[in-house]
Amino acid sequence: MNKQAFVGGHAPEAIGPLTQSEPVSAVRLPTDLTTEIDAWANYHEISRSEAIRRLVELGLKGKK
Repeated sequence: MNKQAFVGGHAPEAIGPLTQSEPVSAVRLPTDLTTEIDAWANYHEISRSEAIRRLVELGLKGKK
């Protein structure tokens, strides 16, 4: 299978359908921050991606 068939190391069907409506933003995070995000995600029973979205939204709301 070619490299384009994989997204983030996973076959597309493993992560769901790709859509044109939501752009993908990749970030590098230190291991300790990723650990904290994962703990927050587990506490709220959500995925890491959803946790990052929510935490960014909370941070932006607090900045006003």
